[in-house]
Amino acid sequence: MRKLLVGCGVVIVVLVCLGLVGGGLGFWFARQSFPKVSGRVELDGLMEPVEIVRDEFGVAHIYANTPEDLFFAEGYVHAQERFWQMEFERRVATGRLSEIFGEATLSTDKFLRHFNFHGLTEQSYAMLDDETRRIVDAYAAGVNAYIEDRTPAQLGLEFALLDLQGVELDIEKWSSVDSMIWAEMMIYDQSDKLETELRNIDQLAQVGEEHYAELHPAYRAERPTIIPSEELGVSGETVRPALAGLGKEELAYLVNLNRRLAGVGIVPSILAELGFGASGGSNSFVVSGEKTDTGTPLLANDPHMAVNMPALWYEVGMHCKEKSADCIYDFRGFSLPGVPGILIGHNDRIAWGLTNSYFDSEDVFMERINPQNPDQYEVNGKWVDMDIRREEIKVQGRDDPEVIFVRSTRNGVVATDNMVAGKPYSYGEDGVEPYVLSYAWTALEPIRSYQAVAMVNRAQNWDDFVNALQYFDAGKQNWLYADMDGNIGYVLPGKVPIRAGGDGTLPVPGWNDDYRWTGFIPYDEMPWVFNPAQGFIATGNNPQIRYEDYPYLLSMDHDRGQRAQRISELIQADEEVTIQDMTAIQTDNQSLAALEVIPYLKGLPFDDPRVAAARTRLVDWDGQMVIDSPEATIYALFWTHLAGEIFHDKLSEELWPGGDTVTEDTVFFLLQNPNNWWWDDRTTGEITETRDETLKRAFEQAYQDGMDRFGADLDNWRWGDLHTIYFQNATLGKSGISLIENIFNRGPYPTNGSESVVNKTCWSVNEPYEVLCIPALRQVIDLGDLSNSLMIHSVGQSGHPYHPHYDDFIELWRTFQYHPSNWLRTDAEAGKYDLLTLEPK
Repeated sequence: MRKLLVGCGVVIVVLVCLGLVGGGLGFWFARQSFPKVSGRVELDGLMEPVEIVRDEFGVAHIYANTPEDLFFAEGYVHAQERFWQMEFERRVATGRLSEIFGEATLSTDKFLRHFNFHGLTEQSYAMLDDETRRIVDAYAAGVNAYIEDRTPAQLGLEFALLDLQGVELDIEKWSSVDSMIWAEMMIYDQSDKLETELRNIDQLAQVGEEHYAELHPAYRAERPTIIPSEELGVSGETVRPALAGLGKEELAYLVNLNRRLAGVGIVPSILAELGFGASGGSNSFVVSGEKTDTGTPLLANDPHMAVNMPALWYEVGMHCKEKSADCIYDFRGFSLPGVPGILIGHNDRIAWGLTNSYFDSEDVFMERINPQNPDQYEVNGKWVDMDIRREEIKVQGRDDPEVIFVRSTRNGVVATDNMVAGKPYSYGEDGVEPYVLSYAWTALEPIRSYQAVAMVNRAQNWDDFVNALQYFDAGKQNWLYADMDGNIGYVLPGKVPIRAGGDGTLPVPGWNDDYRWTGFIPYDEMPWVFNPAQGFIATGNNPQIRYEDYPYLLSMDHDRGQRAQRISELIQADEEVTIQDMTAIQTDNQSLAALEVIPYLKGLPFDDPRVAAARTRLVDWDGQMVIDSPEATIYALFWTHLAGEIFHDKLSEELWPGGDTVTEDTVFFLLQNPNNWWWDDRTTGEITETRDETLKRAFEQAYQDGMDRFGADLDNWRWGDLHTIYFQNATLGKSGISLIENIFNRGPYPTNGSESVVNKTCWSVNEPYEVLCIPALRQVIDLGDLSNSLMIHSVGQSGHPYHPHYDDFIELWRTFQYHPSNWLRTDAEAGKYDLLTLEPK
């Protein structure tokens, strides 16, 4: 992002900002984009007056008489608070960043144009049912009502800074397609097979099939699945196919491609800075009234996402003043700025939560190319023409657009044309490569997922909920459910391909039909459960089912169940679950993985008594990864060095495991075999190290590392001094200019949590110990009394720096506090509040 700003002439911005701040005008300069939150505003496009109550936390509660006015007002409010974010995100999704930022973002635009999100969303909009189209159109009208009479500088400080640099930016009208396109990017955020399948094939090539399998262990029998086997509505057994049948020449091509990608990666750097491709996850759990103190269900949810500033989420309440057949909406929850309605939350009858489901809806196919015609590929022994789409990309500072040609095969878009690291890997030094990679993904066609979300917003019972989710055809989400009648449930929707061959973990041949998709799992045979006998449902990105009990292959990649196990244990240990118990579970920090590793340190001999004393503290530790814990610090240092000792001498750097839940289970199984190949240090020649020698060396290294950082007194070793979170603005937060960064960024802050604990604040042993993902929101819904419900997200409601609600959630969120949802209007107006009335012009 620094390159992006330098390319726009950031020196001018720095000089101007220094003058403004020095002259005492900096606050005024930023304040010109602050929204009007009280009084009256007359607007074209409204049918009747709308009232917007902003409570003491800056949460907007909207009250209207018609659906059109309700969603019009939501669009208006989103634009008031987050229009720069909305504008930037629609340019990301459509591949139009270079119109503002020039050459610096061209590779990102080329990458995203391959997906054709704008064209697909236009088709998706045309497929909407009448009610959903009505609210999408009304929302777009509300956005336009706010932006049409304002200069860019009045819409956000970022616009003002661009204007100072001489960047001409005409704000285009917001369209209904714009209101749906960010949903495509949210779905894209869950797609990773293009990168992971190449990574997997390289691991296989470097260590062989036996040791590759040890890097990808099977799901443990003692860990929970989302649905107990006895509750499954279908029966059968998943037969895992053999690994893909690639020859030496094909494997050599893939390995060579990985070498060229080393240190570059596939996801463009700007998308990576926005959090795409970051390790994430989520928790959701619901407890039936049979196990709660109120006799009614409690539902909790906390999606784990990249660290963003401003927040990805915007809290909102939307209420028809008098609910009727003509105005059916009455809900509260978390919306995405730029998208109508809410994605997570509750209405007056049901509540729901989402977690990533990790089913496999992607594949990478190798295609043989005609050496005489690079636009032809082989299909069952014949050369077939590719489909070719022309894309023009306008670039700031250029007279002529950049033109690219996006090629597609029957299997998917050709990924090695500018899509992989923004370079044309389909062409080598000697001309046309013998192969290309095509990328198959269920979201590369028009989808109806937004319609499903809109239908869930207005669902009144389980049948409505299940009916709505049949349209959620793309997006990998576990949907958790509870209602006012005491029911709880779970649905896994989405198009999951049925493969003729292969298990979805490695690239496969595309020149025949042996690995093609033959159809999709029928919706009524996807995993679901309603009122399970155990009285609760817990999801933590763990498998939905056990493969021996289900006839279809969902995925070989998923979380290894540590969080789901901990959540389940805490629920089962509580005879009468309260809302306070739900928040305590949601913010629990115990590392089950650490407690499995530490016992192997007990008998190790250490010559240095200080090292032995540190080991003793760790052995007696309860596994809680909390800010002030010396033991958490010792363990994190040890885990980092242990991963290095096990993997770094056997895998190239770009393939080093990051220490996530899969790595934890890999090490769990290795610990049971003291002489396993992975324990040996290949750099020591003829000496063969065993488990205990490697554990001892890693622990001694960890102790010395801690000494160098914190000194000899273990009581001064605080996990929060290592494990910090830094909220960086998505566009201007990495400028490299401290003045600019200080305006937009916040932190760093000491933080609780760790990689596989319920309060997941993920980090990588390869870039320790910075927080990479967080519980981006937390909610606990009381279905007995919705006004008791609790909510919070990570940063603040406003997207405007210096605004009181820009960062006021951070301390609440970081210290495990929540704010009341203020479901009732009387609650929203009980504290300090603002009232804005929108009236027809």
